[in-house]
Amino acid sequence: MLPGVEFPQWDEVSASLEKRVTQQMTVEKAALEKVVAQKMMALDEAFIERVTASEKAAAAKIATEKAALEKVVSQKMMALDEAFLEKVAAVETAAAERVTAAEKALLRE
Repeated sequence: MLPGVEFPQWDEVSASLEKRVTQQMTVEKAALEKVVAQKMMALDEAFIERVTASEKAAAAKIATEKAALEKVVSQKMMALDEAFLEKVAAVETAAAERVTAAEKALLRE
């Protein structure tokens, strides 16, 4: 204040100014909180999208590996089946030859 000059409404002006500043700060704080909340939601969504993309990539990789393993297992099973059938055929052939030899032996007697 200036010396010798009185300003009787100073308390009212000061209180009014403080009230306006407080209101403005409250408005700005609310706006900042809203922006922060929006940014956090955007970050959450981006994170979820990345996780989802990673999960999809992992699932695709697993599916590819599973298909490759199933193919290998199928091939091995077919090879085992073929080997088994060959052994069965060899045993049947040997048995048939023994039966034929036994029949011939019986006919000679």
